Amino acid sequence: MRLKISTPKGGNKVINLSNDATFEDLIAEVKTTFGDISIGKVRYGYPLQTIDIEEQVGNILLMELGISSGERITVESKNSDKNTKHVGQTLPGSCILRNEKQGGPESLPDRISVRPGVLLQVHEVPDDNSCLFHAISYAVYKDMVVSYQFREVVANEILANPIEYSDSILGRPNLQYYEWILKSTSWGGAIEIAILSKYLKIAIFVLDIDAGRFEKFNEDKYSKLMILAFSGIHYDTVEIFHESSKEVETIFKVDDSETDTLLAKAAEVASKMKKAGLSFNTHKGHIKCNSCGVLLVGEREVAHHAESTGHVDFGQAPE
Repeated sequence: MRLKISTPKGGNKVINLSNDATFEDLIAEVKTTFGDISIGKVRYGYPLQTIDIEEQVGNILLMELGISSGERITVESKNSDKNTKHVGQTLPGSCILRNEKQGGPESLPDRISVRPGVLLQVHEVPDDNSCLFHAISYAVYKDMVVSYQFREVVANEILANPIEYSDSILGRPNLQYYEWILKSTSWGGAIEIAILSKYLKIAIFVLDIDAGRFEKFNEDKYSKLMILAFSGIHYDTVEIFHESSKEVETIFKVDDSETDTLLAKAAEVASKMKKAGLSFNTHKGHIKCNSCGVLLVGEREVAHHAESTGHVDFGQAPE
C-alpha cells in the first residue's frame, strides 16, 4: 500500500508498505524516511482518528485500523495535543476501529464470520463527500487515489450523451451537471453508479443498510460484481478478509455459488449495523448535522448541506 505522510516540519512524502504491514511497520518506515523524528501521535481518516504512539497497537494490522492504500497520514510530535481518541473507542460518524482484542468478529457490527478464518466486513472509506467514488475505487484497485478520475469518467459520459442524460433525468441542465459532479463536494448516487458499472464492466450491488435490501446495477450484463454498503448518507466497500493470508477480496463472480452466501452474510451485517445505529433513514426521520445542529429531511437536503458548508458529520435526529 502507498501512504502519504506529512510531518510536523512540513515534510510530505509517499511511502510504500506491504498490505500486511502493522502500525509498528508504519512508524519504523516513517522514521527511516524522515529520520529518527520524535513521534507522539498519528492522525488519519474522516472523521479524524488519532492514535497515541504509547498505545499498545504496534502489532495491529494497518488494514484493521482502517488504513488502506491512498490514505493521508499526519504525524505529530509528542505533547502536541492531549485530546486523543484511543483505539477501540467508537469515533464520530461511520468509522469503527477494528480491534480483535475486544472480541471475535461477531462482537463488531460491521463484520461477520463466513467460515473459520474468513470474514465479511465493511471497509470504511473517508467520509468527505466523495465516499461513493472512494468505495468503488477501493473495490477495484484497493486504492483510493483514482477516485477523482471516476468523477471525470462520469462527467465525460454525461456530457457526451445529452439525450440519454437529459436535463429532466439529471434534474438540472446537462452542462451544469457535468460541471457540478466534477466538484469534490458533490455527492454521487444512482446515476454515477450506473455509469461506473458500465465503464468498469462490473455489476454493482448496493446494500441499503436501513432497508436491508440490495439495489442491483447491471447484474445481468456482467460476470463480476462488487458490493457497496450504503448507510443512507455514506457509501463503504464490502470485502472478504482472509485471516491467514491477510488477503482481501472485493470483486466476486456473479454466477458463483458462494456469492449467494456472501450476499446473505452481507444482509446480516446490515442488520447488525442498523441495530448498532449505523444507518440513517433519510425518508422518514430527520437527519441532524452534528457540526451546526440544523435538521434536514431527505438525502438531497443532506447532500446540499454538505456541499454548501463542507460539513460531513451527521446523525439521526431523535423522533
